[in-house]
Amino acid sequence: MEPVSISKNLISYLVFSNPMSSPWLLSAIYGLVRSMEKRIFWNSIHKEMDRFNGGWLIMGDFNGVLYREDRHGNREEIYSFVHMINAMDNLGLVELPSQGLKYSWANGRVVGHEIRAKLDQAVANSNWWNLFPNADMKILPQNSSDHSLVILNFEGCPLFIRRPFHFEAICARDRRSHWVVEHAWAKGFHAKPSTRLCRSLFRTHRGLSIWNKNQFGKVQLPIKAIKQALVDCQANSDDVDAWYRDKDLRCQLDELLKREELLWFQKAKIQWLLEGNRCSRFFFMTTMIHRKSNRIDYLKLDDGEWIYSRNQIGNLFTTRFESIFDTPLHPLPFDLIAIVDPIITGEENSELLRIPSWDEVRDVVFSMGAF
Repeated sequence: MEPVSISKNLISYLVFSNPMSSPWLLSAIYGLVRSMEKRIFWNSIHKEMDRFNGGWLIMGDFNGVLYREDRHGNREEIYSFVHMINAMDNLGLVELPSQGLKYSWANGRVVGHEIRAKLDQAVANSNWWNLFPNADMKILPQNSSDHSLVILNFEGCPLFIRRPFHFEAICARDRRSHWVVEHAWAKGFHAKPSTRLCRSLFRTHRGLSIWNKNQFGKVQLPIKAIKQALVDCQANSDDVDAWYRDKDLRCQLDELLKREELLWFQKAKIQWLLEGNRCSRFFFMTTMIHRKSNRIDYLKLDDGEWIYSRNQIGNLFTTRFESIFDTPLHPLPFDLIAIVDPIITGEENSELLRIPSWDEVRDVVFSMGAF
């Protein structure tokens, strides 16, 4: 991303995405409230768009609605937003379809005095739609803000890759995990200590995996369930019971987000966290940056063409390695080990094979960090 212009109500970036040869403009907007200010503001956007012929996406808090049905709870007249609507028609901007909640903002008052509106929008011109024809946006339930989080989706559902189970620090917050470990280590006996250790570790891993799948589950699942319950409550804004249930669900969601923060903190491998405001997004982005260094998004072929598909990249690696190792194997001499000079003495080899003492194990374990 390359910054283009920055002002109080509009920040624009030039985005280089797939395809890299077709950059597009992303403008984050915070709309003005007064009618006269809106007219001047949208006229300035019109002039800025005349200087750019590529794809353009405008997204953010418009402080206005496009249609009467996008507002609920008062009799706000549509004329106050006529300048925004006329500018969109003149610029050829089309609203992105939305999923999830109908409204993205609420004043948080009790039923009968509550106002809801779809203030957060995303609109794009035809050139941008040609790049991302399946794009849409999703309005998530509100939590600590009066605005909902809005997610822009370019290509539909992301690719799911199954990952193995890892015991996280968050699992230790559940007392049942202690019982699983105690039960795994209490079962079975073998005269050889190393065999007993390996079998106990295997039973522990298997038991915790089954417990995580059937009882504990991933932290994202209850968060997702509560968010869906919030969607149902906030969609039924005229029900007094739903209003009180909404407050209770927000408290539960806040507690689950604290547990999610601990999860991402451990994954980020950062020994820094003080009591205070949650910063799960920081730890999440740090983890994603670390993972991104181990991921290949696109490759350039010998003829200069770029490939972006996961299957194409995988097939390219397979084909290249097959071409490297397609030569016939030559028989190796039986005395190959004799060619290599030994670098480990007999005393060093005995030390490597020695079983550590309890004091050595304790010193190593207690020297580890909390996570």
